[in-house]
Amino acid sequence: MRKPIGVLINLQRNAVEIDNNTINFVTGDTGTCSFVFRVMLDDYNPLPSDNIVPRIMVVAPSGASLQDTCDVLNPATAEYGIVLKNVFITESGWHEIELQMFDKDTELIRATSPKFKYNARMSLQDDSTAQATNQFSQLQDLIIEVETALDRVSEETLEVVNNLVETVPGKALDAVQGKTLKAGLDAVALQSNENATELTNHKTEVTSVIKATSRDVSLTGEQIVPLINGRTAEKITILAMVIGSSKFSNGVATTAGQSCIAQDATSVMRTTSTTIYISDSASSYSLGGVTINDGNISINWTKVGTPTGTAQLTIMADYHA
Repeated sequence: MRKPIGVLINLQRNAVEIDNNTINFVTGDTGTCSFVFRVMLDDYNPLPSDNIVPRIMVVAPSGASLQDTCDVLNPATAEYGIVLKNVFITESGWHEIELQMFDKDTELIRATSPKFKYNARMSLQDDSTAQATNQFSQLQDLIIEVETALDRVSEETLEVVNNLVETVPGKALDAVQGKTLKAGLDAVALQSNENATELTNHKTEVTSVIKATSRDVSLTGEQIVPLINGRTAEKITILAMVIGSSKFSNGVATTAGQSCIAQDATSVMRTTSTTIYISDSASSYSLGGVTINDGNISINWTKVGTPTGTAQLTIMADYHA
């Protein structure tokens, strides 16, 4: 793992000092891109961290807002660390980032750092690349069937032509023979078009994308998750869980509606209007309603009571056209 990028923040001077003048990451380098922040009230005193929840807020090149919670490495010196999840380096280009310090009890922001930027360049295998499903072997079989069918039709047509020519050596084909030949050639064209259409339809049914992101379930508001630019997903499946707990949600969203089934330590819940349901109890839970857009999905987070924890989300988007 590469050395973390050190960032020194001075709140009084509204200044940020960074180890490297230019921060460059590579898309797909999951687990190797990290920051260590040190937050100072002034030139001499660190920010008191007894009741602080540090979070990074990132705005991607597409305009999507991303957030994650940092680890408190040393509260005495106000040192916080974070390893960027894949969603923070999925898009290539410049990302704006700031560190926000929340009050642990009120969830209000107590301090915010100045903004700075990091760059993510696209790797040869980017996370946003569409992944084929396990129907690849069926596609290979279909290609072989198409080639075999074309060979068979071509051989049969050639035999018809040879027979016609042999029956009337040195003469032009008569009307009946011409119609027979034309019918054979039309059969070749029809078979070729049908096979090409079937092959194209099969290809367009096997595209899907998998994304990973996270969310502090105590927060409300909109979360944008970028997918494939210029395309709209037909179906979204989201698995969500808080690691180290029994909070789990499995939901599906389409343009026709959405629903999910979820569980906590004592019960199983179902909803018919949201895709995510992260529950502490029957009286404390967070809901995520999905809207499918061109190039992304929007998750509208609401809550009842005081849900806690950071949910890890695995999102699968299916495309059929």
